[in-house]
Amino acid sequence: MVCTLTGCHGWDEFNCTPRHPSDATLIATWQAQRADFDQLVAMFVADEKLEDVADDWMRPETLQEAGIDQARLDDYRQRFQQLSVKDGLRSYGNKEEIWLIASACGLSVSGSAKGYLYLPNAGEVPDWGTMVDGDLDAYKPPDKESYDIFRPLGDGWYLYYSYED
Repeated sequence: MVCTLTGCHGWDEFNCTPRHPSDATLIATWQAQRADFDQLVAMFVADEKLEDVADDWMRPETLQEAGIDQARLDDYRQRFQQLSVKDGLRSYGNKEEIWLIASACGLSVSGSAKGYLYLPNAGEVPDWGTMVDGDLDAYKPPDKESYDIFRPLGDGWYLYYSYED
């Protein structure tokens, strides 16, 4: 087990196992539990002070600073298990982008993550990324540098894969 800024992960640092879930798995989960994904995001938006939350940490670090109680934190963590969002969710800034992390591998400075991106106002995906038509796992980057790719699901929802070299 290795602990990083994205949480604690049971993975092999050299082979990055277990592998990220397939697009098909993530899409099937999202389609089957769409209302639950929407509820999770609505909770997160309502909790204005909460920036990041995962199974074993959150930011801000205390319940009081985050503006939530233990029952609310427990509710988040139960929903993560139900939705297979193993590494929680986060937003940078004003929650115009909400990242639901299904899996992460590596360190905060090098590695990869895969999951869902929700843009509450059906905004555009971040301009540093590439929109992909089809399976994210089949994407071949033009070089071996860092990249972010997105696959639209509809209504402001995307699958994402992020690689940091």
